[in-house]
Parts: sequence; C-alpha cells; structure tokens
Amino acid sequence: MMSSGPAQLAQHLAENPATSIALWADSSYGPWEENDVMKVAKDLQFPLSSFTCSFGGGLTVKGDFHDPAGQPAEVVFIEMGYNDESTVSRDHAINQMRQRQWYRVLKASAYQVKFVIFVHQPSYKQTCAPRKKKKKAMQAWTEGALVEGSKWTDDAMRLVEELGIVTIFLKAGIEELFTGMLVSDAEGNVWQAKGRSYTQSGVDYTEDGALALWEDPWHPTAAGAEQHFRCLVKAFRARYMNAGVIAQPAAPPPVASSSPPTQAWTIPALQQAQQAWVNPSMQAQFTNQISSAPTWPSQMNNRERSRSPGRQNAASNGAYHGL
Repeated sequence: MMSSGPAQLAQHLAENPATSIALWADSSYGPWEENDVMKVAKDLQFPLSSFTCSFGGGLTVKGDFHDPAGQPAEVVFIEMGYNDESTVSRDHAINQMRQRQWYRVLKASAYQVKFVIFVHQPSYKQTCAPRKKKKKAMQAWTEGALVEGSKWTDDAMRLVEELGIVTIFLKAGIEELFTGMLVSDAEGNVWQAKGRSYTQSGVDYTEDGALALWEDPWHPTAAGAEQHFRCLVKAFRARYMNAGVIAQPAAPPPVASSSPPTQAWTIPALQQAQQAWVNPSMQAQFTNQISSAPTWPSQMNNRERSRSPGRQNAASNGAYHGL
C-alpha cells in the first residue's frame, strides 16, 4: 500500500488535473533555462508552471550568482543537494536551510503549496573531464573521483513538514531517472556515461560520434538535460499522476556506456519499483509522448559558471559538484 504522502498526491492530481507544478533545482539541468524546460514540458503536456535554477546552490548553500526565489505552486519539485557539504554538523545544516530562499518561499506560501517532492540525487564517479577554457589552465581533475549526492534531504523534509506541507521523497534507480547518463558496474559503482569527447560547431559529441549527455564532471549538456527531465516526468507520472490499477515502470532500454575503454560495464536490474496509480485510458498517451528518444538539432550555448574560490578548490578533488 502506498504511503500517505504519495497516496494523497495521487488523489489530489486525479481530482485536480490542472494542478500547478514548479521545479526548483541546482544546475542539474546544465545550460537549460526556463524557456527550454517549459518548451519540453509543453510538448509532454506536463503542467509545469515555472522552473528556477540556482547555479552552485543547494539545500544549505547559496548559489554562485545569487539565491533565487522559486515561484510557488501546488506541487513543488526540489532537486538540490550536490553542492551541500557533508562535513558540517546537522545543527549547522538545519540553520543554513532555514536561511535559504527555497525554505523562505515555502514558509511564506504554505497556504498555496500542498506537496513538496524532494528528488534524490545519486552519487557517481566522474569520467568526463572539465572543459578547457581559453587562456586558462585546465582545471585539476581525477578520473573516477566521487561526486557525492544528496546529504541533508531527510532534515529538509522535516523542516517542510513543520510548515504543514506534505513531503515526498522521490528516489528512483539511475536507469529510471538518468537513462543513458549514469551506469553501474558489477561492483555497484555508479559512473558517468556518454560524456563529451569533442565539440564541433558548438555541439558536444562522445568519442563514437553520438550526442554527449555530459559536458563536464558536473553538468549535463542540453541533450542530457532534456533526457533527465523526460525521465523525471515519466517517473512522476508512473507513481502519482493517475488513479486506477497498480503498475510498475517498464524496464529501461539498453544503455551504451562511455566508461573507460578498459572496463566492461554492466547494468543491474532496476530496483523494485514503488507502487503507482495509473489511469489505463491515459497510459498509452503518456507512453507515446515520452518513450520516443529525444532529438536535439543543435547544442545550446554553454553559460559561464563562476565559483567562489573555496568551491573551486573543492571541485579539483571531486568534492564539489558545481551545480
């Protein structure tokens, strides 16, 4: 049986098809801006009302440029965590979260926001080197360095629950949320896949000439951003969007890995799916919308991402995600 949060959300969405949904993220969507996200959401007929990105930001830390305030909606996705430090004390982390804009907006909009979905960010090992910048030495980088994922999500959820808002933790297998972007080996280690090998006419490609899904150790390309967003929408719909029979997500398609050539990767079976409510009359429609592989006629221009000196140093050893 579904836990109360997911069950309440599924019922709310079934009774309110026009529910507004907002996505607040770090730069897990790379060069994408709000117009890019909204365009794909419209194509998928997904009721996204706004997208807010905080470069370098997290649940506990401000972004590199500013601390943007996301637009409230009835349902809010929060996809942050890579940039948070795991070495600080729990009390310090909670105090910092109370000062962040994401929390302040929720506190001021508790009358409007009914559900907050925290998206789990998985840890992974780097295989895509940083992009070399003109007139600057290439950033120090170690292949296989660990990028640490979500750290303070449980505490963030408790803070939001204190506001009277229902929270949900969306944790899915890498094959479901990062299809083709992350793969695991026989030992269970998770690695980047399909990273940039070269750039031609502003478009990033893998070594075998396919569109790259990562532009560096921390940021996806536009193609990778779209892939991940489509996966997120599909996972959301499979779990919460309709009422009816219980179903499980379909097994993911085969993934071609861009891992080091000396290593043969294997993809383990998708973790046991959470229970989901699916409307049979709409299931075929959604499957047709999302199952087709996305195409990207051109690579969007990459934005310069500044980091504070402290975070630059941490990035060199893989401790800072730079999202």
